Amino acid sequence: MREVMQYYMGSMQAVSAIAGAGQCRILGIYSPVKGCGKTCFSLALAGLKGKQKRVLYLNLEGQSGFRYLLKENQATDITDALYYFRQQREGGLERILGTIQQIDTFSYIPPAFYEEDIKSVDGQEWEVFLKWMAEKTSYEEIILDIGDAVRGIGRILNLCS
Repeated sequence: MREVMQYYMGSMQAVSAIAGAGQCRILGIYSPVKGCGKTCFSLALAGLKGKQKRVLYLNLEGQSGFRYLLKENQATDITDALYYFRQQREGGLERILGTIQQIDTFSYIPPAFYEEDIKSVDGQEWEVFLKWMAEKTSYEEIILDIGDAVRGIGRILNLCS
C-alpha cells in the first residue's frame, strides 16, 4: 500500500481541475472491481494530503462501509448537501458547510444512507455540484471515492486531475 501511495502521489500534477476554481483540484478514485481497497486507499490519501492541505473527502458509493468505520450516527449525508445545493436559497452555502464533518486531518461529508439516493443523481448534476464546491469552499483538494452506483461516472472523471 505504501508503494502505491508513493507512486500515486508522485504522479499527480499541480494543475487546477476546474477553470476558475482557484487552488482547488479534484482527485477521483474509481475502480469497477469491488473489494479492491479503493475506500481504504482514498481515506489514506485524504489523510496524507490533509496534513499539508485543506482536503474534503466525498464518498460517492451506494453501499459505503465508511459509515461503519466511524461508528457514529450522522444526522446528515451527501444527499442533504445536494438538496441544499438544489435549493440555491440564501444561506445555502452555510447549510452545505453544516453537513461537513472533521476526522483527523481532513473533512468529509458523510456518505449517502441509501444507494437509491446516489443512483438518483445524474452525471451533469454531480458535475455542477462538484464545480460549485471547488469554487465556493476553501478546500484545496476534493477527493472523490467513486462507486458503481454513480450515474455519469465519465463526466465526474473528466473533472479530475
